[in-house]
Amino acid sequence: SLELDARESKALFHMLDDGDGLISPEEFVKGAVRLKGAARSQDVVTMMHDFNKLNKKFDKLFAALTKIGEFEVPPVRLSKGASV
Repeated sequence: SLELDARESKALFHMLDDGDGLISPEEFVKGAVRLKGAARSQDVVTMMHDFNKLNKKFDKLFAALTKIGEFEVPPVRLSKGASV
C-alpha cells in the first residue's frame, strides 16, 4: 500500500503532473513511490517537481534564443583542460 491520503488529491496531482495537465501511470507510480517511506518529504518532491518544470522552460527559452542567434553557448568545463 502506498498510504496516500485521498483528501490531498489536488495537491498530489499538481506535484506529480509534469505540466501537461495529465498524469500518466508512470508519472503516478514514480511520484507516489517518492512520497513513500523515508522519501516522503513533500517539500523535497515539490521542489523537484518545480525544478523540472523550470528546467523545461529554460530549455525552451534557450532553444528560442539560439534559433534567433542572440545567444551564444559558452564552453562548459568538465575537468581541467576538457570542454564540451
